[in-house]
Amino acid sequence: MLADAIYHTELLAGHWYFFVYLKTADQELSVTMKYLLSFMLAFFTVKPAHAQTQQYQIVFGNRPVGFVNARQTQSGNTRNITIKSEFHIIGNITTQLDVQFAGSTLEQARNVRNKSGTDEVTTTLHAGRQYNVSHDNTKTVIPEASITHCVSELYFTEPVRITSVFSEAQGQVLALRSLGGSRYELTLPDGKRNVYRYEKGKLVEVEINHTFGKAYIRLVS
Repeated sequence: MLADAIYHTELLAGHWYFFVYLKTADQELSVTMKYLLSFMLAFFTVKPAHAQTQQYQIVFGNRPVGFVNARQTQSGNTRNITIKSEFHIIGNITTQLDVQFAGSTLEQARNVRNKSGTDEVTTTLHAGRQYNVSHDNTKTVIPEASITHCVSELYFTEPVRITSVFSEAQGQVLALRSLGGSRYELTLPDGKRNVYRYEKGKLVEVEINHTFGKAYIRLVS
């Protein structure tokens, strides 16, 4: 006959363990033994989500005009990236990008760019052996079974030996080439080129060739 149960959680080696113990109260057992038969029934572990956060400042004409905050979390097989930015050159532009991966495969993305109160929305959804993309209400299909490299990942991983990445904001694949010295050139749909520079594998600067001149996204922390 079961008398009671004891529940216990403990953090061991970076994992939370949940234990359930049952105490027996069998009348045939001696008084000295009946509470010694305590045993573990079940346990499981919950691995804490791993997070990376990086903050950047946008500089134009040697003065700060905005920021970029990039965050990546990993929980089991699911990886999420959120990138928020705001800058002021002519008017106010804000963006928020939310991306989800299953392993290394892009599952879905949503990018919202707001300029002077008007939203431009781009969504991407993995559907079998293709991706359904809606860019500012224009719908297209990308016949790829798995997209494994995206622009958002450039904030967290140096793209060594990668020649193309999917742009969650543009809804299309863009060419990427190495310039040497941990510098990589990304070609945008309008022909402009942005240059990503890394130090020890970490993104420290993005050179943006804007219509009004060059702007820089520089690592703060």
